[in-house]
Amino acid sequence: MSCATDAVVLISKAIELDLEGKPVQFIRTKFLADRVELVMLQN
Repeated sequence: MSCATDAVVLISKAIELDLEGKPVQFIRTKFLADRVELVMLQN
């Protein structure tokens, strides 16, 4: 990532499961906090 050493970085982690509940993919994504808007909804 090309950013300042003191930049705030948001890290998102997820595990995708198949229909039997077995993990098939691990995902880790990094976002610079000053370039995204985080919206959380409650159902």
